[in-house]
Amino acid sequence: MLLFTGSTTAYAAWARNVNLGSGATITTGSMGLTAGWVGTPSFTGWPTETKTAVMRLTQSGQGRWQYDVGPATGPAVTAGAVVTYWVVSGATCSATPLPAGWSPTVLPAGGSADVCVSVQLPAGQVSSLAFNVPVTARNQSTN
Repeated sequence: MLLFTGSTTAYAAWARNVNLGSGATITTGSMGLTAGWVGTPSFTGWPTETKTAVMRLTQSGQGRWQYDVGPATGPAVTAGAVVTYWVVSGATCSATPLPAGWSPTVLPAGGSADVCVSVQLPAGQVSSLAFNVPVTARNQSTN
């Protein structure tokens, strides 16, 4: 799971589980997920104004992978900010919401995916616009 904040800070930790049956083969490898903003985001503005930025998720390691973006948390959300995720079309945010659950596309090793993060600012003044975007990545079989 990766917690990606509304600033340029990211924290990552991941775990891999596998169910073994007869004839299962275990191979070694690595998997890591990084997240970063494409450009410099600005989530400051007038109350109820909507701001967007593009977040890039990249898997560093072997194997194919998928991701899931969870509901945002943190002080800004508690204060009333609404964080939603949209599909990126080309280099811009589209009007298509990101499907809930695991990404429909299985990405190759070293692959990247862009996600539009849209934040409707709270109606009142807040002391912090910090928020976390939890991202989980999972390895997919190459068979």
